[in-house]
Amino acid sequence: VDLQDELTQNLSPEQRRRINQYDSSIAYTDGILSNVVCEVRKANRPAFVLYFSDHGETPASSAFRDQADRDLWEIPFFVWFSPEYAMAYPETVRRLRAVEGAPLQLDQMTLGILELFQIAGSEGSGSFLQSGFQFRRQRMILRGKKAYDPLMK
Repeated sequence: VDLQDELTQNLSPEQRRRINQYDSSIAYTDGILSNVVCEVRKANRPAFVLYFSDHGETPASSAFRDQADRDLWEIPFFVWFSPEYAMAYPETVRRLRAVEGAPLQLDQMTLGILELFQIAGSEGSGSFLQSGFQFRRQRMILRGKKAYDPLMK
């Protein structure tokens, strides 16, 4: 179906087709994630669902993902906690909520994920859930040749 609105009415049929395909892929992913959360919730035990995409995307991007487009480089992720997890590990949930929206890089996630599993968590472990964690470090894009922050301004 070729859906049109005020944002897409002046685009070519091919551009609208690509946008509709992209929107459909997002809706499909949302449906899968909703089903996963529903299944995990049925267990009635401490559990969480962690999701992040492998890269950012936008319908207007090139196949090389080397443009200065925020949607390509800021990869959203979420964590859903069962009520039982939130009750069993309230401090972990509080610390995760405290860093919501922080500029976390995927290579910085490993120790934090272990902490979500309650495997690690001593102060100074390097987890993004620990106080004093350094979120800001220079992020490079365009095949490692340009700094992210000045380019996105």
